[in-house]
Amino acid sequence: MRYRRSQSVCVFPHPEASLSLRLNKNNTTMTTAKLNAIVQSMACKRPFFYSEADFQHSLALALKANGYEVFLEYPINGEHIDIIAKKNRAYYPIELKYKTKAFTCIGVFGNTCSLKDQQARDLGRFHYWEDVKRIENIKKGYQEIQEGYAIILTNDSEYWTLPSKPTIDCDFKLHAGMKVQNVFWHNIPQKAINNPNYVAGKTVYNGFSLNKKYDVPSWIDYSTVIHPESDRTQVFKFLTISV
Repeated sequence: MRYRRSQSVCVFPHPEASLSLRLNKNNTTMTTAKLNAIVQSMACKRPFFYSEADFQHSLALALKANGYEVFLEYPINGEHIDIIAKKNRAYYPIELKYKTKAFTCIGVFGNTCSLKDQQARDLGRFHYWEDVKRIENIKKGYQEIQEGYAIILTNDSEYWTLPSKPTIDCDFKLHAGMKVQNVFWHNIPQKAINNPNYVAGKTVYNGFSLNKKYDVPSWIDYSTVIHPESDRTQVFKFLTISV
C-alpha cells in the first residue's frame, strides 16, 4: 500500500508547529495547536488505524513521547475517559472517536483487512457531542483539569462537508463554521416535531444542552491512503474541539 501525504501531515514537527513549540518551550501547558501537532505526528507511521482502541493507544504513546504521563480508560463520575494526560500537575482529559466508511487495507502481516462501514453518522455526531458534555461535567468538579479535548478522526467526508438538506441532527453537525450548544433532534419520523429525544431500537438518545456555544473549527488533513490495486484513495481528516 502506498500513502500520499502532504507536508502538513508528514513533517513532524510541522514547520509552523515546531517553531511554536520552540518559542514556548518554557510553557508546558497543553494547547489545541500542540495536541493537533502530536496527532499529526502519528500520520507518517500510522496513516490509518484498525480500530478506535488502536487510535487511542497510538495517541497515548505519542503523548508519552512528548513528556506527558498518560492514563487510559480512567474511571470518573461513573464513566471512563479515553485518555487523561498529565504534565506538571495539570490534567487534560481527551475523548476520541474514530469513524470509518468501508475501507480495504493491507494489515501488518500483509493480509487484507476491511474497516467497517459504520454509517449512522447522526449518532456518530451525537456521541461526539456527548464526549464534549462528559468533559464539561468532570471539569466542573476538578480544578486540576486545565482543559479537555474531543477529537474525531474519520475517512467519511460526510462528517466534514456541508449537508445538502436538513436532517434530524441539523442542530449539531460537525462541518467547519457550525455553532453548537443544543444537541436536540429535529423532525424525527413518526414522532412529534422537534422532539429532543431519538429512539433507535431499544436505545433512547436523549437530547441535551452544552454549557456554552462551540464554534466548530476547520478540519485538519491527516493522511491520504492509496489502495495498491485500485489506486482508490481514502482521505482521513480530524477535528479537535477544546472544552
